[in-house]
Amino acid sequence: MSSKEGGASTKGGRGKPKATKSVSRSHKAGLQFPVGRIARFLKAGV
Repeated sequence: MSSKEGGASTKGGRGKPKATKSVSRSHKAGLQFPVGRIARFLKAGV
């Protein structure tokens, strides 16, 4: 067997730095109003 197989590689899903820019939930949904802010207010009960 090769020594490369089963080794401690860093190619996992955890601890990987973000390569892409963050996208807001409003932009994902294609909306103009702040989805995150409204969700925060709903949680707080305002």
